[in-house]
Amino acid sequence: MKNKLVIIGAAGLIILGGAVGAFANSNQVEDEKKNVISMEEAEKIAKTEVEGNIENIELEEDDGRLIYDVEFEDGKKLDDAEVEIEAETGKVLEIDQDDKEVKNNKVNTDVKNNQETKIEKDDDQDDKKVTTKETKKRITKQEAMNIATKNTPGKVTEVEYDDGYYEIEVKTNNAEVEYKIRATDGKIVKKETDRKDDRQSKKKISKQDAINIATKNAPGKVTEVDYDDDGYYEIEVKSGNTEIEFKISAYDGEIIEKDVERDDD
Repeated sequence: MKNKLVIIGAAGLIILGGAVGAFANSNQVEDEKKNVISMEEAEKIAKTEVEGNIENIELEEDDGRLIYDVEFEDGKKLDDAEVEIEAETGKVLEIDQDDKEVKNNKVNTDVKNNQETKIEKDDDQDDKKVTTKETKKRITKQEAMNIATKNTPGKVTEVEYDDGYYEIEVKTNNAEVEYKIRATDGKIVKKETDRKDDRQSKKKISKQDAINIATKNAPGKVTEVDYDDDGYYEIEVKSGNTEIEFKISAYDGEIIEKDVERDDD
């Protein structure tokens, strides 16, 4: 059986952009309060609660709070598990587990086989800290545009406000960049780049350069290398019982996509 973990690179999709210094000092202080832990920290916290392989991790918003949703599969003591972590504090909010007896170092719970168990953490202190989107000050459309164009100089071709976020499209000479910017504090939560076909005229990195990038990221034996006319190398690296497939931009060496498959047979 194979489990998959897909990581989208910065040239394809960047999740959770950094804080943007486009505001006055008061907004910067507010932004510091809203700093979130990194995905790596969230993974470490989740692994203290559940043993197994992380299949997927996403940053989501729930009632004004940013939450990491970490999904496990084929753990040593469970079939499937999901851990919810508050992104701003690292507090474990919920553990959702299916099948088998589970024991973690914070909550010890005996459950019957084939019964879904939910372990909910005490949120009393969190309730005092959380304020809803409606009570927060919203940045203006122009401020959101300034944040996007500061990150990617170019022409703004589209701006929309939807459910607490500005969605902005910026056009440059060789790409179209779409931003999702949180209206309460101006934080970039999503950035997606779509490069134009005219990049074919640019100098490409060599196949060996692409291989070096892949094996530096995931040491192992290269089993396959292909070049796609859309402007990227497809490289497969095998390490033990794990196969890692890369898509690497032929123009700047950026890892566009990384797909990890573990053979548990």
